Amino acid sequence: MKLLAFGFSAAALALAQPSPPAVKNPAQNIERGTALPDAKTILRRAAAATGGTDAHKSIKTQKLVGKMGVTAAGISGTIISYRSQRGETYQIIEMPGAGKIEAGNNGDVEWERSTLTGPKIRRVASTPGNLLQPDPAAQAVAENYSKVETAGLDMINGKPCYIVHIWPENSGAMQTACYDRETFLPVRFEINAGTVKLNMFLGDYRTVGAVKLPFLTETQAMGQTIRLQWESITLNDPLPPEAIDLPDEIEILAYRPRTEIRDVEADDKDRPTLKRRTTPQTKK
Repeated sequence: MKLLAFGFSAAALALAQPSPPAVKNPAQNIERGTALPDAKTILRRAAAATGGTDAHKSIKTQKLVGKMGVTAAGISGTIISYRSQRGETYQIIEMPGAGKIEAGNNGDVEWERSTLTGPKIRRVASTPGNLLQPDPAAQAVAENYSKVETAGLDMINGKPCYIVHIWPENSGAMQTACYDRETFLPVRFEINAGTVKLNMFLGDYRTVGAVKLPFLTETQAMGQTIRLQWESITLNDPLPPEAIDLPDEIEILAYRPRTEIRDVEADDKDRPTLKRRTTPQTKK
């Protein structure tokens, strides 16, 4: 899920800790030559297995409460994550010794602030809303794709699954989803988050309202495995203000004037001096 959906920028502190890459039963092609279902059929079966497309469309927001851990680095803590259907996110992580870490993404600015490092801007959108990223778990059963194709069979945790390549609408980046061959539930999702490749494993599906959602996600990125075990998931509660409106100190950082330094000629042409010129950055 996106916490990581969500959860990836907020987990920057954990990802910064060095450790050997974690391995999660690497997938391998099996049963070559086996006739495979059409990709659209697989996605329809996956949507039905998780409650149906209409039920998923009725989800406007999610609040997830649980525990976060980076086992190899010996890091653990609690996490509360909010996200909207559009892709806005806000997270609060509490870690012993590290204090409180907040992270948000309203589509225009991705930011974080923490007890240790203070406020920080991670990304600013090139166009309004450019940073919105829908929940991968929802994307895996969505209808809004420009192209899908079945790519083969893999093994995840000792069970066969169908590999499907997905090209979401309004995005040129291909994503890869794997669906359990027996249940058709999404069990793995691969996405590119900027320069970082994320390999997400989904499990512990439970019924929440009219849908089935994964209560366990394990995400491999930058040689680390981040484990998120949700204790509760609540649907369609209002988002906190931080998910939409930037905190004051974050807004100042995101849209403050930038100072340029350039060489200009002085009276003595053989002796350049430095002068400062301030260029305001337009707020989107």
